[in-house]
Amino acid sequence: MSAVLEALTRRCPTLLLIEDLQWADDESRRLLDFLPAPDCQLLLVTTHRPDFAPAWTKLNWRVFALQPLSPDTMEELIRGAFPGITSVTLRQALIERSAGNPFFLEELARDVLTGEMPLEGVEDYQRSAIPLTIQAVIAARIDRLATEDKRVLVAASALGSRFSFRTLRGIFSDRPGAILHEQLGTLCETGMLRLSRQSDDQVGFSHALTQEVAYAGLPRAQRRDLHAQIVQTIKHIEADRLSEHAETLVYHAARGEVWGELAVAAGIAGRRAASRSAYLEAAVFFRQGIEACEQLPRSEDTLAREIDLRFDLRSSLFPTSGIDRSLENSTQAERLARQLGDKRRLGWATAYLAKDLQLVGRPSAALAAADRALEFSEDDPDLAIAARYFAAQAAYSRGDYVRAVNTLLALISTLEARDSMAWIGTPGPSIIFFRAWLIWSLARLGETLEAETTASDMRRLADEADLPLCQTIAHLSEGFALAFAGRMPEAEATLRVSLALCRKWELFAWSTNIASCLGHVLSQLGQFDEAFELLEQAAERTRRSGILVSHANELAWLAEAHCLAGHADQAVALAEEAVNLACSHEERGNEALARVVLAEALADLGSFVAGKAHCVTALRLAREIGMAPLIQRCRANLEAFDQTVFG
Repeated sequence: MSAVLEALTRRCPTLLLIEDLQWADDESRRLLDFLPAPDCQLLLVTTHRPDFAPAWTKLNWRVFALQPLSPDTMEELIRGAFPGITSVTLRQALIERSAGNPFFLEELARDVLTGEMPLEGVEDYQRSAIPLTIQAVIAARIDRLATEDKRVLVAASALGSRFSFRTLRGIFSDRPGAILHEQLGTLCETGMLRLSRQSDDQVGFSHALTQEVAYAGLPRAQRRDLHAQIVQTIKHIEADRLSEHAETLVYHAARGEVWGELAVAAGIAGRRAASRSAYLEAAVFFRQGIEACEQLPRSEDTLAREIDLRFDLRSSLFPTSGIDRSLENSTQAERLARQLGDKRRLGWATAYLAKDLQLVGRPSAALAAADRALEFSEDDPDLAIAARYFAAQAAYSRGDYVRAVNTLLALISTLEARDSMAWIGTPGPSIIFFRAWLIWSLARLGETLEAETTASDMRRLADEADLPLCQTIAHLSEGFALAFAGRMPEAEATLRVSLALCRKWELFAWSTNIASCLGHVLSQLGQFDEAFELLEQAAERTRRSGILVSHANELAWLAEAHCLAGHADQAVALAEEAVNLACSHEERGNEALARVVLAEALADLGSFVAGKAHCVTALRLAREIGMAPLIQRCRANLEAFDQTVFG
């Protein structure tokens, strides 16, 4: 070989390319020692992995580290080599997971096309198994490490793709720091780990797939013990900042089956998430804490902690439209509180049960539960406030708007004299939520000026609180007040802001209220296409969510939109459904509205006698409740009926 190369290089400059030199056997590698003299016209180019160290003896050589391919280059590669992957989101997921490594990209893409991974459903893909070809390559590299270096790498894999060197050092506390640093340097030289440029303490795996394969190789028992050790390490080295590491503690405590630590950390992490309106994330943490409590012996402390976690959970379930789970959760909390014999917690559990009963359309049962909760509130003024607030909501559902107004005004006065920004049974400052229900009650009673003034105060308080949920509901309440005042263009503007905030922050429980109110406003403005889209979307989501309170109002507004658009037949069918639904849920105010709409739709079809009968019933209900705007509307309709029938 040496003679051939020497002959070639004497004739012209020669390039010799050897790929994947790490796979060459010893005999093949020794041939390189017989290459022509260094002054020959030969350029030798080889590729090999970082952990391969060639033993050159007589060559002048330089090493160039190949950087990962850019996302654009990876996109070009996947488009050219795998045109069958047409989903943009799936291509992006492949590019992110392969992290610039073309071999990983090709193998991942090939698994997709052969049907071993889903072509749609990116979240499922991201959790899918690593192709065996990639596993084999990475596992072989790990196996070539020295025993102690491999032990460090595997332990680091339990910490995640990025981790703190302090934590790693805590795991190997019996090992001198200098030796651990040396081992870390070796792992960086192999290309498996890399140090952060921003922090001396931060270390990361060069590729996430390396971390996944190393972690997957751990036996279950060893994995559990390692995570449990990490929990104790974090608690020791971060003793003064445990709340900042709550999410990390949850992760490791769950996998280490350290149930006591998990129950505590999950509560802290969940409350941190809820404080920034990340309710879906918060609910996951609270459920983990509850599951941890269920694994522990049923002591008084464990029962108390589980009840408190269930209280936290229900505050995160409602904003995300998890009412069915919230009702079950509140029922469980009440059962546990009775078992514990804790008067205060039993009172709160019963109060929360009242709220959930109101949401599913059972206002009388909700009022009864609120009254039971008040019996436990003698030494707990916050519980008394919460129970009265939930009772006011149930009163609103039944159409008793005057009672709701009086109760809410008294509660607001009480809070203003105490702590105006306190959170009492609400997912934000209670004084903001109290005002929302007050605005809706005032608007239905026709107290439009007072409703608008209250809405202005609410907007100011919501801006001070700077919480997305509060700002969303403040805009909804203002839009509601403006709509009942007949100021539809202004109502549209503020309701659109509310809907945008709702969608941005995934506040699903409020989306139906906002969409329905905005749809109603748009129908009054003659913008029927969007109005129908919003109103129908709200009605469908309400049916799916199980939050049936005021569903009759949504259907009545949808029926009214059809009536205004000239679809009398559809309006009649929807209004009749709204009447039946309002009756079954004891919603006198919504029944009155639905009957008025039904009367108007029947009149459009020429059924004046039937229409008048519904209008008379609606007028009676509206008078009993004090709904001034609806009373005026009923009277106008009755006059029109009489003029049409009797001329």
